[in-house]
Amino acid sequence: MYSYAVQIPGASWIEIADYHGFISTIRQQLKVPEKGENLDIKVATSEESKLLVRIKTADAYISHLNAEKGGKVGNWKEIPKDLINYSEKDQILNESGIEDAIAQGRKWVLGDIKALTEGPVKILAFMLAEAARFTVVQYSVSEILVHEQEYHWKMFELLLKNWKDLCKEKCQAKEKTFGLSMQMTNIYTKQLLNGARTEEEKKWLKQMQATAETLCKQGYPMGLSAC
Repeated sequence: MYSYAVQIPGASWIEIADYHGFISTIRQQLKVPEKGENLDIKVATSEESKLLVRIKTADAYISHLNAEKGGKVGNWKEIPKDLINYSEKDQILNESGIEDAIAQGRKWVLGDIKALTEGPVKILAFMLAEAARFTVVQYSVSEILVHEQEYHWKMFELLLKNWKDLCKEKCQAKEKTFGLSMQMTNIYTKQLLNGARTEEEKKWLKQMQATAETLCKQGYPMGLSAC
């Protein structure tokens, strides 16, 4: 059973019951950067497994991790930049991977310097930061958590890596676009397909496009109308 919380700048932690409400709250806070440079959030699989993640409000990148142990919060640790910069290596996205990423993040914060690798960082970024940017990622993570669905990172790679370019007209200053709709994602995916350099890129983009279309047909998650 997952639990979520967001620390509103200048206020206390707000506990949030479900994943969609969690991502919605993150988006709302990212759109108000004057409240602070960072947004601190919390995700846990149990009372003893709380991982704190810091997101930069300027660009929605995760930057630091922390852990809560015995009701106390330690010191924030900056994630090494070579782990944040997405490589081309594929990553399976499933529930066991999410649970492992949270556990490995905690171990790293608490002193196991070898615990944090690119895989867990990619998964945490996908579940938290990329879900805030893209509705299709948010819904895909929900499918993982609720229906034990499994995806490949490669399906989403080009979309995630091109976020700044795709929404550059709306990502200036206070007009940042978060929660990019399924409709706009479909438009951008078609643009990426037209510019795809290899057959492999086309294959993964088509798989992501098919996933988005399936979620839209399901009206996912609640009466979705912007597909």
